[in-house]
Amino acid sequence: MGAVVDGLILTFTIFIAVVIALAFSAAVLYVVVMLIKMKKREEHALESVTMEIRLPKDNELKIDAAEQMFASFASLKNSGFWSFLDIEDTLAFEIIGTPGRIAFYITVPNKLKDLVEKQIYAFYPNSDISVVEEQHIFSEKGHVAYAGLKLKHDDFEPIKTYKELPYDSLSDKLLPPLSKMSEGGGGGGANFSAHHRI
Repeated sequence: MGAVVDGLILTFTIFIAVVIALAFSAAVLYVVVMLIKMKKREEHALESVTMEIRLPKDNELKIDAAEQMFASFASLKNSGFWSFLDIEDTLAFEIIGTPGRIAFYITVPNKLKDLVEKQIYAFYPNSDISVVEEQHIFSEKGHVAYAGLKLKHDDFEPIKTYKELPYDSLSDKLLPPLSKMSEGGGGGGANFSAHHRI
């Protein structure tokens, strides 16, 4: 009887040791993958380009064009067995208001610049796209004020799409305050990034 109990204790001890070794190995692997991703993220940030997108004032395209354009960027998602080691390419869209001017910007990895430019031209053929320096709206003597948006209901509940809204929220709610910037002021709105999970 004592030999059976000793055998069970030995088996249980070996099982626990294997589980601990596997958990430790998984933790080490996770840390290594995160360190690789952090290094690649810094490299990606340094290899990005910012483009300004100008549209004619008489732009008559429907808002559906923007929806289709954003959906087209979803095809850029990394895939493959080793894709978990790589970081997703990030496309950052921003609207910036300065005195007398509102501008649309997109920051993309250098390797995707031509592709993104072609996609924008496909949906907005009258647009004018040019590479610019990264925009800074802050000054040393300025003050910063910001606000964040939070959903009114739980995250899993559906939100209204542009098709369900009674007005164009971009033209009615966001652009007017940005167009009223005083000298030395600046503002950014709708700053969001797309990590190919659109």
